[in-house]
Amino acid sequence: MFGVVSLEEISGSSFFEVLQNLILNYIPDGANLLETLEQSMGLFLLVGLVFGIFQCFLGYAARRVWTALLLLALCGYGGALAAEHFLLPMEGFVAVTAIVASIGGLAGYFFPGIGGFLRPLFAIFISAFAIFTANGLRSLGIIVGLSAGLIVGIAVAVFPRMGLMLYTALFGGLLAGICVVEAFSVPGEYATFVIGGMFAVAGFSTQLFASGKLSGEAEKADSAKEAAKRLKVATQMDTAAQFAAADEEKNGKDLNISDSGEGAAQGEEKEMEDFSKPKEEEETPEKEGETMEQVQPIFDAPAGNCPSCGALYSARAKYCMQCGQKL
Repeated sequence: MFGVVSLEEISGSSFFEVLQNLILNYIPDGANLLETLEQSMGLFLLVGLVFGIFQCFLGYAARRVWTALLLLALCGYGGALAAEHFLLPMEGFVAVTAIVASIGGLAGYFFPGIGGFLRPLFAIFISAFAIFTANGLRSLGIIVGLSAGLIVGIAVAVFPRMGLMLYTALFGGLLAGICVVEAFSVPGEYATFVIGGMFAVAGFSTQLFASGKLSGEAEKADSAKEAAKRLKVATQMDTAAQFAAADEEKNGKDLNISDSGEGAAQGEEKEMEDFSKPKEEEETPEKEGETMEQVQPIFDAPAGNCPSCGALYSARAKYCMQCGQKL
């Protein structure tokens, strides 16, 4: 970054003079931007005050927005440099810058963790560099700025919640303090730090309280969700148990009906067998020496004499066996 522009060109005797030289050398058409800022310094300070207060009190809550804005600016600037390097026409310059900036803004919004590292890195580096450069320590300002920015950026990335709260409260509070001192010409060498410190303490306390409250509400919501899940699971288990009991009862009834049906069928078969089976004639004990001829059947016993020839006939005879007379 600093290999293109000499450090002598961005040196100055104050913090704002160094920032002015940075804008002149590193922002396209920086002279017109500075002229616009000087003409509307009151509006610029008001915007800076609102931005500082917003950052101080809502830094962690609006981390997606801040990261999106940072990557929008960085990627847009990188796209503009690339388009200028390849000598694209104005339409291509605008298209490349807009597309790259949009991609960066979306990435910053959906991945706010990137801003947890880049935001402190850039802010601390630029601030430390400007302060050291204003005191004639340009090379040391680069080393200290990069070192401090990397340390704070890594710390915020590791502890995003508390780190972002501290960083945004301090950065936003100091920015608001600078704008208040410049706008109202507050005397005192340390007026900026006193006013900025008051903003920082108030902003950090507000963010901490709001974050704890939101965390409590989130825990309550999570507890309610867990309770609802447990109730749903218990209801499903109860319903499954009821269905299982109903199925078991139904299977038991079917089994009883089947058993009773088989018993009834067996009984009916037994009865049918008993009914269809002819009754055995009662056995009569035969006396010793008694023959079958001595047992005369009832149907063979003589019933009378034929009126025609006088021959005997049995009870079941219809015609006389001697003369053929109808009986």
